[in-house]
Amino acid sequence: MVIGGKEVLLQERQSIRFGADVPHTYHNVPDEVSTVYNVVFYPDN
Repeated sequence: MVIGGKEVLLQERQSIRFGADVPHTYHNVPDEVSTVYNVVFYPDN
């Protein structure tokens, strides 16, 4: 992933939490199938 211009490499079974209002991209590095669970949380204001 790239989050706010910083590259973050996640390994199997790792997770990351970040503010979705920061520019971000996802990229699958190996030429293998990957499964990603993307959870979006909207707190009550």
